[in-house]
Formats: sequence, C-alpha cells, structure tokens
Amino acid sequence: MKIINYFGDEQKIYYDKMPNGLEIYVLPNHNQNNYHFELVTRYGSNIKEFIPLLEKEYIKLPLGVAHFLEHKMFDSEDGDVFEFYSKTGTYVNAGTNFFSTKYYVDGKRNMKKNLDYLLNFVYTPYFKEENVNNEKGIIDEEIKMYEDEANWILDYETKKSLFFTNVCEQIAGTSETIKEINADILTKTYNTFYQPSNMFLVATGNVDYKDIVNIINNNAAINMRVTNYPIISKKEKEKVIVPREYHMVNANIVVTKLSYSFKFDLDKLGNNYLMTKLYLNLLFTHLFSSTSKFNEKVLQEKIASDFYLDHLSFDNIYTFTIEAESEYADVFKNEVDNALNNIDISEDDLERIKKIWISVIIRSLDNKEALAYSVVDDIIKDGEIYDQEKIINMINYNDLQKMISKLDLSNKSFVLMLPKANK
Repeated sequence: MKIINYFGDEQKIYYDKMPNGLEIYVLPNHNQNNYHFELVTRYGSNIKEFIPLLEKEYIKLPLGVAHFLEHKMFDSEDGDVFEFYSKTGTYVNAGTNFFSTKYYVDGKRNMKKNLDYLLNFVYTPYFKEENVNNEKGIIDEEIKMYEDEANWILDYETKKSLFFTNVCEQIAGTSETIKEINADILTKTYNTFYQPSNMFLVATGNVDYKDIVNIINNNAAINMRVTNYPIISKKEKEKVIVPREYHMVNANIVVTKLSYSFKFDLDKLGNNYLMTKLYLNLLFTHLFSSTSKFNEKVLQEKIASDFYLDHLSFDNIYTFTIEAESEYADVFKNEVDNALNNIDISEDDLERIKKIWISVIIRSLDNKEALAYSVVDDIIKDGEIYDQEKIINMINYNDLQKMISKLDLSNKSFVLMLPKANK
C-alpha cells in the first residue's frame, strides 16, 4: 500500500495493486455517511482493432461495442442488477466515453454487500445470443432518440470537423453497426479489456482501505478472471490539422447555434503535457469565463444569448471548443479571434485564477462523486495521480507567457447550425 497526497494534507489517497491486478484508489472521508465506487476499465470507443486474448490475428470492431458491453454487463443470470440495488436505496449506473467505461455505485447502507455485488456483476458476464439481439432494439432506440437532438448533432459535427480517428465517431455506434455485434464479439472484447489488470477501482466517502481490500480479496468473481495478459491494439495517431475548417448543418432549432474549435500540438507547447494542459486551461478560463471581458461584451451587446466551453485532451492533442447560441455568428467568431489574437493576462490574473482553482478543489473534497470523477479523469488522461495543490502552485507567469508565445491558432474549425427553415 502507498499513500499519495491528492491535495496536500487535506486529502490522502490509499493506493494498492491487488494480486489479481486490479488497482485501487481509496479516498476516505469519515465525516460523510455515504460512499461512492467507480469501477473502470481502460477501454472505450476509440479502439477499432485488437488481438483477442490468446489469439494471434487482429479483429476489427463495429462501432458501438464498448457502449454495447456497458449495457450487457447489467444482465445477470441471477436477476436484474438495478432491482438488487434499488432494494437498499442504492444508485447504480454506468457510462462509456472514448477512452474508458465505468460502473458506479452510490449509497449509504450495506457498503460491503454493494461493493461485492458490483464486482460480481462486472466480472460475471452473461452474453447469450438471444439477450444480445434483444439489446440491439434498446440501443437502436437510444441512438435514434439523439439523432434529432440539436446539441448532440452539434457536438457530433464538431468532432467530425476536429478529428480523424475514432474519437469523432458516435460512441453508441449507428443503427447499422450495432447489427454486426454478436455474443462472440462481446466475449472476445470483454475477455481482453475487462481483465482486472486493465481496470481500477476508486472509492470515496465513508470507506476504509482495509475493508475494500478484504472485499476484493474474498470476491470469487474477480479472482477467477484471467488477468495480466498483454493487450495489443492498433492505435491511430491523431493529426494536428483539422478535417474540416468550416461546416454548415441544418437542424430543428429556433436560434442559430455554432461551435468554434482550436486544435493544439502539446509537443510544440512545452516539455510536460500535464503542465501545458493546465496552462491552456487557465488561459482559456481567463479569456472566456463568466467574469471575462469577452463574456461581458458578448452578453451585454447581445452578440450571443449563451455560450459554454469544452476541453478535450489525449496523447499529444489538446482541443478547445466554444459553443454558442447567436444570431450573429460571424460577429461572435470575430470576438473569439480578437480575444485570442490579443491575449491580455496579467500576473495578478494568474494568481487570482490559481486561488479560485484551489478554493474549488477544497470544496470538492466533500463531494464524493466530484472527487471520484476527478481522480478517474486524471488516471485515464494523465496516467497518474498528482498533488493538486502542489501542481497548481507550480504554475508561474513566465512559463505561461512562454507557452502563449508558441500558440498556433491556425488549426481551427467552425461549425454553423442553422434552423431548417433557412435552407
């Protein structure tokens, strides 16, 4: 067992690696009366091809397998997983993104029983051709539900304009691709990527390290899984350029929507990915937050009725997107360009943002879900846990200015979404 500082002396992480390969991160807070678990596999929708466990040839996956697997893990030969947890007033759910799939449980009572059952249902797959085929209809309805949803369409078209790799594809797949999914594909994918050695557990709230270790060591389901086999998958390298600099789409909306995105090569901005991402995040927070000059101008002059920011990073790629509702899309775009081409940030601005960040993190330490989400995000994106307070205090004005001087704003894309009546 190793103790890691997550926020100085305010929050410790008890880390260990179990004999079965599962890594655990326990963040106890005994002032709370509830707990939160996130069991995560480092497998998401971005993987297209891999060599199945104990085989020699690559197989190519249809879109949507990671999300389909997430659905099927809630099938059990013994009964309904949701029904089990509802009896104790415990919340259970799951989520899939490009890089991981996680299963989470949130409750107040029966902690040991509920963690044990989480391990049981995730490590006891139940893939029968009949129930796999039944699930296709459920997922197809889920896919169609989003097809006419404006924000979902804008997000999809934005990613198609930004990325070449699987990150631009629909996580749930399409109505056509999910038809190709069968029990054999699910079994091979599960056996390869759901090895305990490719997974980790984050526990927050009223939890105890020794209890977690005992539950895992005594759980037959996880300890019977094949583990520690090498995972071989083809990884596409994302280009720094964008596929589309401009794209227009029509949707069932009343007010015009837009997204304006910028793509950066972290290798050209600094030697440390983690620090470079923090500097980029800090810079865009300053330029476009609710307290920024930009925000004041676009809202006061009614250039936009609303806008929000989105950041995504993986490997050497970092993207920043600003989405908005605006009848003056060109004017809004020009205001973004003006803010980026005339960056104005002082040393006092930097120190103020650092203080705000530290304050936000301190408040989040009592929010078990937010804390778990942050830790999971760090593990998946950065591959490690770091002391948040220490790393924020390492941010300095000279390094920020050096990074700003290297910013290349040429790799950008603009997506305009117009009401269908404007065709």
